[in-house]
Amino acid sequence: TAIGPVSSAQAANGQVVISQVYGGGGNNGAVYSNDFIELYNPTSEPVDLAGWKVYYTSATRTNFDGASSTTLEGEIPAKGYYLIQQAAGANQFKDLPEPDAEGSLAMGGTNGVVGLADASNKIIDIVGYGTAVLNETRSTAPISNATAAIRKANPTLEENNRGLDTDNNFEDFEVETPDPRNSKYNLPVEEETQVAEVTANYTSGEWPVNTQITLTTATKDATIFVSVNGEEFKTYTEAITLTGKTTV
Repeated sequence: TAIGPVSSAQAANGQVVISQVYGGGGNNGAVYSNDFIELYNPTSEPVDLAGWKVYYTSATRTNFDGASSTTLEGEIPAKGYYLIQQAAGANQFKDLPEPDAEGSLAMGGTNGVVGLADASNKIIDIVGYGTAVLNETRSTAPISNATAAIRKANPTLEENNRGLDTDNNFEDFEVETPDPRNSKYNLPVEEETQVAEVTANYTSGEWPVNTQITLTTATKDATIFVSVNGEEFKTYTEAITLTGKTTV
């Protein structure tokens, strides 16, 4: 199957791009057990990746025709990332953060080419690394078992982004320690609130009419809701006065 024209991979800060490639997974001296490809979405809207593909081919190839690929699904968040786990090497090192997709591409640890195709199978981004013949203007520096090619920040986007895209792999990427980001990266973390039990100043039993029942909790700034005699729960604001048989 012929892949959409490589010439369509143009500099564009309004589209999803390949933001990191790592091919040393599981090799001697590796950081992670698996190779991986990371995508970044510089736009303000999530992008549906259903039917999109990432391709890998060797550094000597001049196109992606017949190249191995991984088909994607789900979406990439606005200003967010998408992590694609690939083949594992022979040695066990760190696991990747939870991947958004998994494939079996065995990527070159030093030199190679990764391409991103949209749902129409048109190549929209290319990263050639090391001695790759196929690239955008010029390939990145070679990577290693301990390093990855990571896209630099675009100064017009949010802090710590990976969105620089001048259509020049050598200028747009730097070779650094692998730092994979998935779709959960930078999302607000929901803090789990530790809630203490609600206690009453009297235990269950028989108490005189007009006894005042007060409720408290050790949870800071918590709101207590109470139901009296099976009625609808309401916010507790004052002591409950016993007027007869009462269930709280």
